[in-house]
Formats: sequence, structure tokens, C-alpha cells
Amino acid sequence: MNQPMGRFVSFEGSEGVGKTTQIARLKRRLESLGRTVVTTREPGGTEVAEQIRNLVLDKTMPPMAPDTELLLIYAARAEHVARVIKPALDDGAVVISDRFADASMAYQGFARGIDVGRLKELNQWVLGGFKPDVTVLLDMPVQVGMERARARDTLDRFEQEEIGFFERVRQGYLSLAREDPDRVKIVDANGSVDEVASAIASVVEGVPGLGKEMFGRAFSQSLYCQNLQDNEEACGSCASCHQFEAGTLSDFRLLTLEEGHASIGVEQIRETIEFLTLSHEHGRKKVAMLWPADRMNINAANSLLKTLEEPAGDSLIILVASQPERLPVTIRSRCQVVSIPAPSRTNALAWLSTQGYENADLALAVAGGAPLAAVHFSEDALLASFDAVLGSLVAQVTGQRSMQEVISVWRQVDVESLLDWMVLISEWSILCANGIEQPSIK
Repeated sequence: MNQPMGRFVSFEGSEGVGKTTQIARLKRRLESLGRTVVTTREPGGTEVAEQIRNLVLDKTMPPMAPDTELLLIYAARAEHVARVIKPALDDGAVVISDRFADASMAYQGFARGIDVGRLKELNQWVLGGFKPDVTVLLDMPVQVGMERARARDTLDRFEQEEIGFFERVRQGYLSLAREDPDRVKIVDANGSVDEVASAIASVVEGVPGLGKEMFGRAFSQSLYCQNLQDNEEACGSCASCHQFEAGTLSDFRLLTLEEGHASIGVEQIRETIEFLTLSHEHGRKKVAMLWPADRMNINAANSLLKTLEEPAGDSLIILVASQPERLPVTIRSRCQVVSIPAPSRTNALAWLSTQGYENADLALAVAGGAPLAAVHFSEDALLASFDAVLGSLVAQVTGQRSMQEVISVWRQVDVESLLDWMVLISEWSILCANGIEQPSIK
């Protein structure tokens, strides 16, 4: 592929929870990581949809029937998806929308009283199962949010509703989060802008070799930096940055596999929980980063879950995982998920060439498009091992080697790498059989 996979993120919440501010911050952070970001809103996003928005929100309009309101919003949504969201995703962009279909469930369903079953049928007809990859639900008490909203100069038709309406909206959103915890992530919107942006726990996920651990470290360092740069990256030169890079910053702890152990154990988690309860010394947060978090054993995961359910107010837990599906659902549902996509093949090869690596094309292919893993695979011994596996398979298919001889070659490679390589070779074979040349193999 020549471009990263598109990703669709929606922000939801009742009035005054701070969606606009947090969308802008997420956009800046993703763009600093090299992603193309498209921000949009509902109802709206296109010329036609914006006209519908004006009609729906106009407080001078006479009252309209709930079904009329709903159908107008879905007309705008159909236009929005077809003209803006799907084309941007096809181009590999991250699309961030201020509200999407969950808003109709909360506002027109739970608050207006339209039957949820009818709403789901309409949603299926218009969207056909299309939904965000992740939904950030900013949650706060209704009274607090309405005080913020009503501090604005003007209120639209929805913002003028009575308090009970928004209580039903909030409960509707929380119900949706309980139904779909893997997608809808609840974030407490009561804190400062920085606290909300950080959230209580983040799961950074993606295939191995993308730099997730580096990202987690860089993000953690930025929380302590005394001279944060315009792109929100740490300066690297202040006293806190020097302490962080030297590993002497007392408010940060990296929890990883102990030497000779295949998993992160419960005692390590307990020590980390105790660390998080101590007072911080640098005026910010206590930060614990677990890497690889998907290697926690079940007892360790259960111990961590208790902390995620009742977190310390000034702590941040970052879970870095290449196989997030191995994390218990109960942990994932309490985390804000940040996915790290693979860069385009063109960009990855350009970066590898600047690092002076040979055989970058083949190494990147073997590494599944992950450039840091490609650095690892560019070592002659590893590429020779892959070449031996590929050669043995070809020799067996063409009758030049017995299966026993092939197995003797394969036994020299660890099982995980061998399975990854078999998948890759199968993919290449299918593409080549269909006339799609693979530049990595001659």
C-alpha cells in the first residue's frame, strides 16, 4: 500500500463538554505525527448538509415534529458520508467529526422519545453498518455543561431545551457506551483542557515496529517539559527533559518485562500502583507506562483493573500494546485508544534510505510495513534467514527438496516470525498470480 489506512473518529457529548477544543488539540497532535486530518461536524460538512443544519438549529423556526427533525438530520448525514467522510478515508486521512450517528440515538431517541428500534433500522438503511472506528464520549454533569453553553453569546434551538432533556441525552450516551465499550470511550470532561486531553489511561496500539514505545515515551516527556514547543513536543533541553532522558525523573516509571520472564506479573503491577499513589514532585502527574501491556498475565491485569476503576486524580497510565486484543475487554473499555498506523511505503522507504540501510525494500516488506522493524530485519543474518525459508518453500513446491529438509530449515526460525513470513509469502503469491508485480521479490 502507498498510503496509511484511513481512520474515523467521532466526538460525542451533551452541550458544553468541550468537543471543539479537544478536536482541535487532537488534530494538531495527529498532524505533528505526519497524518492528514480532516475535521468536520454534524449536521453539516457539505454545502447541502450545512443548509439543513441551519434549518434544524434555527431557534426562530416554529417547533418541528421529532420525526421531521430526525429525517432532516439523516438526510444531511447521508450527504456528509458520501461527499466528505468516505472519500477522505479512502485517501488515508484521519476524519474527526463533531458528532455522528450516536448523537441521533441520544438526542432524537433517548431525549425526544423516538423508538430506538426504528432509529436502528433508519441507521442501517442510510449507513449500512458504517460507523466510527472510535468514539470519544466527553462526559460531565449536565448542569456544569449547560452553564458553559449558556455563557455563549447565542443559543441554538437545542441549547434552549430544558435541563431534563439534556439529562436524558447524557443517560442515552452512557447507555450507548455500555452497549459498545470497545468503540465508545468515556472521558471525564470535568478536568482542565490538558487533563481531558491526556485522559486517565491511553492504549497505544499498532503492529510491532512502528515506534509505539518511542511515542509513549515522547508523550510522557512532554507532560514534564518546562519549555514545550509549538507542536507540543518536549524541548529536550530543560532540566525536566534531561532528567527524563537520563531515567532519573522520579514521577515517571516504565514497567516492562523483567529479564528471563515472558510476562508482566502481578507484583510489578502492585509496585506500580503504589508508585502512583505517592505525591508527585514536578507539579504535573505521576505517569506509569506499561510496555508491552499485552504481556500482562491475568492476575496482573485484574490488579491493574482495580486502579483503572478508581484512579488517582493526578496519575496517568499508558498501556502500549502490539496485540491489544490480548488485553481484557474490561481494561480496554476503560481506556482511550490511540492507534498508530503504518506510514505509507513511500515515506517508510524514504526514511530508511536516510538512515543508510541496504535492502530497505525487502526488509520493509518482511517487516509488514513497519519501518523500525525493517531496521531490525535489514541485518544480514535475518534477511538470510528469511531467504532460506522462502527458498526452501520454493524448492519443496518444485520438487527439489523433501518436506523433512524444509522442516529442518524452518526449525531454525522462531515460530512467530515463521508464521508472519508464511502469511507474507502467501500474500505475495496471490498478488503475483493475479499479475500484480511485487517490487520486493525478483
